[in-house]
Amino acid sequence: MTARTPPTQDAVLIEAMNNATSLELYQLAALIEPLMTDPRRIVAIRKDMHLGQVVRFCDARRDKMLVGQVVDMRDTSLTVHGTEVHGEWRLPYAAIEPPQPGVKPEPAPAPSATRRGRHGPLRTVGDSQSCGHSGASNTKPMGTPVMAPSP
Repeated sequence: MTARTPPTQDAVLIEAMNNATSLELYQLAALIEPLMTDPRRIVAIRKDMHLGQVVRFCDARRDKMLVGQVVDMRDTSLTVHGTEVHGEWRLPYAAIEPPQPGVKPEPAPAPSATRRGRHGPLRTVGDSQSCGHSGASNTKPMGTPVMAPSP
C-alpha cells in the first residue's frame, strides 16, 4: 500500500478548497460535521483513553500535532493540558490521534526548552507534523484554548 499525502499537505486539495465557493465549502462542512461527531467514532477513540493519558492532538491554530495529557473527558469533547506548549485545549475527539489499542501510553515528555522573551518565556516545539492546512481560510480553528498559555 502506498503512503498517501496527508490532506493538510496536499497542494491539489488545498488549491481546490481555496477555489471553492462559499456555498460549496458550507455544503462540505455540513457533510463533514456529522461524521466528526458520530457517536460511533467518538466511542472508538474514547474506549482506549483515560484521564491522565498522554495523547497527540491537532492544534489548528499552530498547524501542528502537539502532545498533551487528558485532564477532562466529556460526551463530545475532552480537555488536554499541553506538555510541549503549555496551556489547555478543549477539543472534539476528532482532533485526537487515536491511541493504539493495547499499547501502553508513553510517559509525558520532558518540558521543552524555554528562553525569556519580551512578554515572558518563549517555548520551542519539537518536530511536529502539520495538522491544519496551508493557504487562506475563513474557517475557525478546531481547538479552542481554555485559558491563555502559562508563562
